[in-house]
Amino acid sequence: MADSCDEILSAQLAAYKLQLASLNTAIMKVSVDGLASYQYDSGQTRHLVTKLNLATMRDTSAWLLNQITMLESMLCRTGSTHVVPGF
Repeated sequence: MADSCDEILSAQLAAYKLQLASLNTAIMKVSVDGLASYQYDSGQTRHLVTKLNLATMRDTSAWLLNQITMLESMLCRTGSTHVVPGF
């Protein structure tokens, strides 16, 4: 059972990393390279983005990075536990 779960998590991790790389490329093209618009492929659809989309794209990038970190932690069994006294 653990192997199949690891395979599912690994597949999701790879998909998130691919989406993050594509999204970060779009962010760089629009914000740093000064392009008026940029079209990128998210894996499901193609998106035309402009500087108006930067805030949403950065939020999505942060969310993907968080998901990647969580999945890597689950796969490597390196999660942390926070314990507080109950009194």
